[in-house]
Amino acid sequence: MAQDVSSRRLIVAGTRLMPVPLVPEIRLHQAGDPISLWQRTEDASGRTGLDPPFWAFAWAAGQALARYLLDHPETVEGRDVIDIASGSGLVAIAAARAGASAVTAYDIDPLATAAIEANAAVNGVTLRAVCADVLDRDDLPPPGTGLVAYDVPGQRVTEDTDVKHTTIWALAERPEKNRQPQRPRTRPGAT
Repeated sequence: MAQDVSSRRLIVAGTRLMPVPLVPEIRLHQAGDPISLWQRTEDASGRTGLDPPFWAFAWAAGQALARYLLDHPETVEGRDVIDIASGSGLVAIAAARAGASAVTAYDIDPLATAAIEANAAVNGVTLRAVCADVLDRDDLPPPGTGLVAYDVPGQRVTEDTDVKHTTIWALAERPEKNRQPQRPRTRPGAT
């Protein structure tokens, strides 16, 4: 399904604009009845067997990370941020609100990227939503470059487990702007 007026209509018709429990300053289009929305998504696309509308929920791990970014804006302030498997765009929106210089939200579902755009607009932030699988690459960071890992309670009704493990990855360090070059250090008494 293309990101067009019909995608936005489906999102707006199948969800309610509500504050996120751990991040009430952010509002998202969220599904009250996931099964009904899932059926409407399949009907609108003319296909069956689609993945559930993961974009229509504020997942626990995303809520925890969004809360962290808003409470610790220095984490992203002035930096370029990517949100992989962005879903509703919650973390991307929080990063933009926390002062990230540029935010790109990736998801493999075209409806998710439409939902990200709609949710960003409602929250008054600018970000880029891209429908792409960025994890299908050979240049991902090596193991051990995780910054923070969380175990977050999940919802058995929409997930395959009661607890999800998530990791925040550092893909690359960004050089500091206006950084003064360091002078070579000399030993006392050396010329």
